[in-house]
Amino acid sequence: MRIESLLPEHTEEVLGIYQAGIDEGNATFETQAPAWAAFDKAKLPGHRFVALDDTGVVLGWVAASAVSDRCAYAAWSSTPATSTPTPAARLSPAPSWTR
Repeated sequence: MRIESLLPEHTEEVLGIYQAGIDEGNATFETQAPAWAAFDKAKLPGHRFVALDDTGVVLGWVAASAVSDRCAYAAWSSTPATSTPTPAARLSPAPSWTR
């Protein structure tokens, strides 16, 4: 296995893996993998990688985005809960997420 930059030539395999994760309920809150143009626009160019087998088949991928545009995340922070956590923080696994 080798790690390389994710390139447009990996599009079909990467988006296929993305959709498989969505279908299994393990990848994202999305219901469908985005088109390549949307995926490309949302991910940081220098932070996209694929894991390839010896024949060049994509085994997995990772790509970072700067910020989520989902309004659901607008009020959340990763600050650990205080000694008197909010009700939402008490329901969350450690580290606690607080509003």
